[in-house]
Amino acid sequence: MAVERVFLGWTEPCLPQVARRLWDRYHSDGRWDLQNVVVVTPGRRASRRLLEILAEQARSCILVPPRLVTTGELPELLYTPSAPAADALRALLARLSALRQAEATLLRQVFLDPPQPDDLAGWLQLAQELAGLDEELAADAVPLQEVGARCEAAGLPDFPDRRRWQALTELRKLYVAALARQGLVDRGDARLRAVQQHGCTAEFDLALVACADLNRLTRLMLRQLTGRVTAFIHAPQSLADHFDDLGCLVVDRWLRHQLDLDPQTVRVVERHSDQALAVLQAIHQWANSPTRGPGEREGGISAGPASLTPDQITVGVGDESAGPVLRRTLELAGVPARLAVGRALSLSRPAMLLAAVGRYLASDPPRLDAFAALLRHPDIEASLLRRQNASSRHATTEAVMHWLTLLDRYATESLHRVLVRDWLGDEPNRAPLREVYDQIVAWCAPADRRQARPLSHWSQPIATMLQRVYNGMELSRHRADDHPLIHALEAIGQLLRSQAELDPDALDTPRVSLAGAIAVTLSRLSQLPAAPLEGGDPAVEILGWLELQLDDAPAIVVTGLNEGLVPQSVVADAFLPETLRSVLGLTDDRRRFARDLMTLSAIVASRQHVTLIAARHDREDQPLAPSRLLLACGEDRLPQWIERFYGERSEPTEPVASPILYTHAPISRFVLSRPQPAQPIDSLPVTAFRDYLACPYRFYLKHVLKLCSFDDRAVELDQRAFG
Repeated sequence: MAVERVFLGWTEPCLPQVARRLWDRYHSDGRWDLQNVVVVTPGRRASRRLLEILAEQARSCILVPPRLVTTGELPELLYTPSAPAADALRALLARLSALRQAEATLLRQVFLDPPQPDDLAGWLQLAQELAGLDEELAADAVPLQEVGARCEAAGLPDFPDRRRWQALTELRKLYVAALARQGLVDRGDARLRAVQQHGCTAEFDLALVACADLNRLTRLMLRQLTGRVTAFIHAPQSLADHFDDLGCLVVDRWLRHQLDLDPQTVRVVERHSDQALAVLQAIHQWANSPTRGPGEREGGISAGPASLTPDQITVGVGDESAGPVLRRTLELAGVPARLAVGRALSLSRPAMLLAAVGRYLASDPPRLDAFAALLRHPDIEASLLRRQNASSRHATTEAVMHWLTLLDRYATESLHRVLVRDWLGDEPNRAPLREVYDQIVAWCAPADRRQARPLSHWSQPIATMLQRVYNGMELSRHRADDHPLIHALEAIGQLLRSQAELDPDALDTPRVSLAGAIAVTLSRLSQLPAAPLEGGDPAVEILGWLELQLDDAPAIVVTGLNEGLVPQSVVADAFLPETLRSVLGLTDDRRRFARDLMTLSAIVASRQHVTLIAARHDREDQPLAPSRLLLACGEDRLPQWIERFYGERSEPTEPVASPILYTHAPISRFVLSRPQPAQPIDSLPVTAFRDYLACPYRFYLKHVLKLCSFDDRAVELDQRAFG
């Protein structure tokens, strides 16, 4: 099949150019009809941004938008499976059933220490590991049962894992049989079968936008199409031999490609924490820099020189864990910032709440520390307060307002670790705790919570739990703080609905307790993508490294350009070490380097303002290495880059000039309570004089008001209580 390759060049960002090409090709008589076009992008954010650009480009004409999909969604549009493909839930449960039915000797050939029979979380983790292995092999059209033979045929020295791969093959047969009992097939098998039977077709025009890193299975499917396929390549025509017929990387060519960076674009800072200040410094330098707006090109309509606005600046993070710190630093400096990376759903408030409930329910008998951890969740406290506002009972008010102090004091004084009998101590202290405890038990501990029920049975009780906690909260999709909570609740709701639809009598539907059902739900939630944070007022976007090429901001700062982050390296893999990846043709270190070198080349060439930042030390002050991308230059310039990163510095720490992060207020907003008149002190321990000399105010708090701290970490009585 002939694919039309369109080289867009590097004079400007990719997506505005694609929009203009689609305009030239499909616009006619005031109508821009893209109904029969499928546009493929590497990620969802690029799809959303392209749709915005198409709407802006359409202006007064009628726009019929195209279908926008990601590279992961594309294969399902190119074939019709012979049997329904299993969704994520049914595939997971089929793997779980296969693992738990397998013989112990077979499991030990794959896993040295299989979980105990009642360790549901352990079995779920193994099922997800095997699913990830299967998915990675299928993506590059490598049948699992052929791994051992291919390694031996390739002459891989010392391949001791043949028996292990044979055991993995047997486990996969059990999984496929479990799906077949439900009339389902594995999605990867369905795709591979379509390729083998030449069953891939398309009745639409297909536009591949900067899809330079397609997996092998998708490439095989695309080469069977007879329809029109256009590959938009974000690179100049002079690099045509660096891309294959589908616009994908030719790895060997990119490994020899040289990128001579302007030294002025690269900043080397001493510590990991200095990167945020270096970002601020770069933004400050650009504050009055003339620039064109996003999507404007030379020779086009321009509004003239203007200062960069926040939405014209994008910050890329090689280490995504640094995103929240970077956002906070920008906001403290008065720069609006938005973390588009989003937070993992498994770390959302509803997920953390369900995890706390699961730990409490799994403790048999219930433990005080598990109960205390559940009560400390902020949404539980807010729910109790809302319930207290609807009640006039004084005991409830006291229990809610002072539960933390009451619990810590109770745990310290009673050492009551297991809640198997009535609360200890005096009635005025134990009554409010007992009341809150009874409320929580009524909320999350139904009478049959320890009974083994079909997984579908527990969807409604879990949904009811969440409803009782979050009912009454005023949430808005337009508020940045509410969006992650809304997204998490919707995701959990979808998971619970799919679990409720399971056949309770099916062999592969597990029978679990309420804690087990929560574990299954949270395990599935951890596999979902993070909630995107977009929209709102103009702000600096903070993106992951792989999203930067298709961002169209004219100014980009990239942090974390250190080896192991960009390009990312897989340090250890339980099944697919680096050598095995190379033999099987999977994504390996060479391909990751080629992909990231192409990405950096496109970023640097297509932006007016670029700053690249690398650190010499990480958070633990351990030395870091510069990214190989910074060293992909000619041999004559290589010593200069090495000297710049490792050489002696004129100043030991090269401090970064820090802008003012806090604005001065007319008066201090930190208010101390003034000491009140008290009765004269008749006696003091000798050590109290030391407290007074150190700080009279703290002396007043400790020895006059008798304030002290409590926690629930004590495991034995202290000396005073014992005496």
